[in-house]
Amino acid sequence: MLALIEKRNNHLEKIYEGGGKKAIAKQKERNKLTARERIDYLIDKNSNFTEIGAFAGFEMYEEYTLEAWRYLVVFGIIIALLIAYFVWSWI
Repeated sequence: MLALIEKRNNHLEKIYEGGGKKAIAKQKERNKLTARERIDYLIDKNSNFTEIGAFAGFEMYEEYTLEAWRYLVVFGIIIALLIAYFVWSWI
């Protein structure tokens, strides 16, 4: 069981990298935030957000190097309101 949890966590680490270090560097060159950085910027301080669908599209297409789809669906708190928002990442 612990091996499965570790495997899942390893997959999540790759997914959380977005398009990888090269893609993140490319966004930084353009002075853009990554999708997760935009979420951190939006949500209220000292609050958490819940991401759903992190594994959407995971290992679905072998010909692409994406770990998962390029979007996030998140529930979080902005200005003391619980809202759901959708973030697309162009990497």
